[in-house]
Formats: sequence, C-alpha cells, structure tokens
Amino acid sequence: MKIFCTILLAICLFSSPSFAESPRRGTSLKHYLTTSDFYPDRDFIVSSFSEPVENALAIFKTSQDLKVKVRILNVLVLFPKHKKTNAFLRHLLKNNQRANLLPSVIIAIGEVEGEASVSKISPFLKSEDDDVRMAAIIALGRYGGQEGGDLLAEYKELEHNPKHLVRIRVYLN
Repeated sequence: MKIFCTILLAICLFSSPSFAESPRRGTSLKHYLTTSDFYPDRDFIVSSFSEPVENALAIFKTSQDLKVKVRILNVLVLFPKHKKTNAFLRHLLKNNQRANLLPSVIIAIGEVEGEASVSKISPFLKSEDDDVRMAAIIALGRYGGQEGGDLLAEYKELEHNPKHLVRIRVYLN
C-alpha cells in the first residue's frame, strides 16, 4: 500500500501540464478555450485538435466572449507562418472597433510579424487610450527589433504617462 501511494504521488507531481490538462477525446477547441485549463501550447493544440487555425477563426467570429477572443489570439500567434493567421490579424488591426480587444491584437501582430509590424503598430503610440498605447510600446519593445527600439527612443520624449515611460526605459536599456 505504501508503494502504491508513493507511485501515485510521483505521478501527480511529475506529470506534465499538457498531460494533466489533456481534453477528453472529442472535446472541441471551443470547449478548451473556455476552460480554466487553457494554456496556449502549440504541440498540445496541434496534437489535440484538427485544423486549429481554421477552427479558432470560426470560433472568434461567432464568440461574444472577450476572454475567449483573447485566448484565440494567443492560439493564433502559435501559428505565425499560417497565411490565415497573418491575414486575420491584419484585418483586426485595421477594422477593430472594440478598444478592449485592440491591445491584444496589437501585441499579437507584433509577435507574429516582428520588425515588419513596426509601421502597422507605430500609429497606436498616438492613441488616447492608455491600454492601446501600452500595447504598442510592448509590441515595439519586445518584437520590433532595432527599428522598434529606435522608434521608442524618439517617442520617449512625447510620452507623459509614468508607467509607459518605465516600460520604454526597460526596452531601451
């Protein structure tokens, strides 16, 4: 009995999160996106769900839940070379009227396109919305490469929000 308990404890302690959180066979991506077990892991998603990008895009278009939409963006950035990912993120960046989703879209496009996204993200540094400006700073600082860093160095003189200035300094140092 003591050996059994030790083995059971070892399995619980050393099992990977992907194993512990694996959906049951037949579980949909939509269900997974709404559970507390959600973690954006590309290998897990590819092995568990067929056509994850196409399914994620279909769910995004029908969902009204902001949390699910942000999680879908987290899934899409795992597939940066997928042509539908790039097209969809560019479409959202141009046509997104929901300010509460825009910061996530800005960061996602920065992560997917890297330095190529600088020209798309830079106009958001002038936004009135603090969250949108912070997202632009994060995207340019993390994913914008040298061009993004140079832009932040110029922008630093125009920003007055202390939290934004701290973040800019982190990326410039």
